[in-house]
Amino acid sequence: MADKKLSISKLDKLLKAKQSEPVNLIKYEFEQETIEIPVKRYINLDETIGFVNGIVNSVFQIDDDGNEFYAPEILDYAKALHYIEYFCPTLKLELGSDRVFSMLYSTEIMRDIYKHISPAQYNHLEDSIDAAIAYKLSILASGERSKIEKAITQIEAAGQALEALTAQFSGIDEEKMQAAIENIATLSPEKMVGAVVDIRDITKK
Repeated sequence: MADKKLSISKLDKLLKAKQSEPVNLIKYEFEQETIEIPVKRYINLDETIGFVNGIVNSVFQIDDDGNEFYAPEILDYAKALHYIEYFCPTLKLELGSDRVFSMLYSTEIMRDIYKHISPAQYNHLEDSIDAAIAYKLSILASGERSKIEKAITQIEAAGQALEALTAQFSGIDEEKMQAAIENIATLSPEKMVGAVVDIRDITKK
């Protein structure tokens, strides 16, 4: 008997029957008052992409010289803000850093929010954040290596030009030698090579 494919409608029925409630409710009771925070159990693919990208963009900053760098001290705060934005739609985003830090470090509120998210998705999000940050760091490290290699190449080129220039100093009187040395500091590697040609002309005169 050939395998019978499962229809979309039956799959939808199965998902509806097996999945948990899409929203969990956290309740805090104190001073004869109940405060409720609804927490979505999961978010969709587009939201997942926006969630991870938003956190990664938050923890990479630009310094005064225009160079990008990683700011790990922002990570917990950025995560908390994005979990609130994507999973707690009733909480206002304009909480301020002090309130968010209190929710993170001096109360159980953020931990309670994390525990009410689907464990499978929470773990996936955390792994995705770590992987995205590691990838971005590897890109930045690769760029730094390229800069260093370029600088080394330029230094080597300047050294070779200086050696060639020095070799031509024999036969030049002291005043011409001093003038040439004073000019070296202002020359690029390309101009140094040109200077060698000029000095050769001088020595021929």
